[in-house]
Order: sequence, then structure tokens, then C-alpha cells
Amino acid sequence: MENDYRDNTLRAADEVMQRKDQQSTPRGYLGMSGMYECTRQVWYAWRMVKRIGFDAPTLKRFASGHADEDVFAARLKKVAGIDLITADPATGRQIGHRDISEHFRGHQDGQIRGLRDDPHNWYVWEHKSVNERNFRKFQRDIDKWGEEHALREWNLTYFNQAQLYMYYSGVWRHYLTATTPGCRDDMKCITLYQPEVAKALVRKAKEVIFTTDRPAPISTAPEKAFSCKFCGYKDFCTDKEYVTRNCRTCIHSEPSTDGDALWQCNKHNKKLNIHEQLRGCPDQRFLPSLVPHDVTFADDTGEDLKIIYRTADGGEWVDGG
Repeated sequence: MENDYRDNTLRAADEVMQRKDQQSTPRGYLGMSGMYECTRQVWYAWRMVKRIGFDAPTLKRFASGHADEDVFAARLKKVAGIDLITADPATGRQIGHRDISEHFRGHQDGQIRGLRDDPHNWYVWEHKSVNERNFRKFQRDIDKWGEEHALREWNLTYFNQAQLYMYYSGVWRHYLTATTPGCRDDMKCITLYQPEVAKALVRKAKEVIFTTDRPAPISTAPEKAFSCKFCGYKDFCTDKEYVTRNCRTCIHSEPSTDGDALWQCNKHNKKLNIHEQLRGCPDQRFLPSLVPHDVTFADDTGEDLKIIYRTADGGEWVDGG
């Protein structure tokens, strides 16, 4: 019998960690660190079709990654001539970027100047703590593709994040440091700004934020595609899971364009904060693009909107009324 080397105290610590994560309020903005290759995945996350929770091992990796970032920043700051800024001097907070009526945001790890091989230019600085396998793959990608192209081949989401931070900061070079857990092994990768890529990502973000139509999937066979294997939303693409009722999945609400990062309920003519959006109300009606049936009838003549759908087996499903 295999020994798990743990006791009820350690298991309780895991439970507390997971419970805290489940009770936390999700961020209400579209993050620049979440611009995945699949536009539908980004849109599902933005529309909050479900709450994606994390298990204890994943939460521990997140915590370890944040700690490693601090350790490595302190290590870099000890190098003579290095100027590493990890907080906005005006606010004392992490350097942030906001756009598209405050709905699109990013928080970069820092900006660095004084590199021994290029002492005069500023770089956007990002740090990633990864496991040994990913670390070695990154090294192989640099050998195979060259440093300029390696980040895109290694992790497209990190590459997109880098391009967006360069776009919004006005700093055209990106210095990514990567370490194994505990900052034992380290490496760097320099990526240059590609304006066409960055501008396309901003257009993609705007489309995701304001469209009510479900974007096309990255694969028509999500059960088999490797790119869909670890996606928490893949069951929505095969109609195996139904979306959550809240204001972001509702036909009556839309992102505010007033620059306040709120949502507008057109049914009740009011602005909604993130807590109100998650709570929803009895008048919620799903966006038709989120319902895996065909609309056959919609009646908004009364106080309650009623939408009738035809199911695959020939039956009816009524939303509201």
C-alpha cells in the first residue's frame, strides 16, 4: 500500500487554500495575460460562463511562482548598474495598463535598464517560474528557432502578453527571465516589439469584449485537439455543459463604454458592479449564442422576454415567460 506521507493537518491546509480561492471574487476585466490563441476560450472567460476553480497543487504552483518573482527581482537589483522598477512610482503599485473603457487591463512585472549587453535601453521585464520540463523546452526552442522567435514558439500566451505590454508601455524590447522552482536554474529571452501583432491583439480584445456572438473555435474536434485538452471550457463547445446564469451571459446587459469598467443592464437601466453581475436577477435571459438550440420564437411584447428554442430531438425549451 502506497504511503501518501501526509496527515489530516496538511490536507486541511489544502482545503483552506481551495476554499479561499473558491470564495474570492473573480477579476471583472479581460486580462492581457489571458489572451489565448483560441478567441472562443477568451470570450468564454470574459462572459464568465462558469467559475473555473483550481486545485491545491495548482494554487501552490501559483504561490511559488509569485515568490520566485520576488526572489529573482531582488537578485537582479543587487547587480551594479541595473535599474529595475517593479512598482509605479506614482502609485506604489504594480505597473498597470488599461484600455477599452477600462475593461482591458494588464499588470507587468517591471521595467529594466542596465543589462550588461545593452546598458542604455529600457526593457519590459517579465519573470516566469516553470517546471524543469518546460524550462528545458524553452532552451531547446531558443536553439531551434533563435532567441527572437523562441518565446512565440514556447508559449504563445506569454508572447501575446509581451507584445501588449510593449505596446502600452512604449518600451520596444522585452526581457523575460525564466527559472525553475526556487530560482535554481535561470535563463533569459529577449523579444522585440511587433506592432502588427500588438494592434491585432488589441482588436481581438475589443471584439471579445463587445461581441455577443460566440467566436469560432480553434478546433472543430475539441475532444481530440491537443490545444483543447486543458481548456476548462471545452465541454461548452460540445454542448456537454450549460452556462451559468448571470448578467454576463444575459441578453439584457452589455459592457459599459463610459470608462468605469462596469456593465450596463438595459432591462433595469442601471450600472452593475462585478458582485451584481455574478448575482444576476430573475429577468436574466441567455444570449442565444450560448444556447445549443435554434431560436424559433421570441416575444418581448410583455414585461417578460420569452425566447423559445427548438431542441435537437424536436422538443421545445423556453427561456423566460
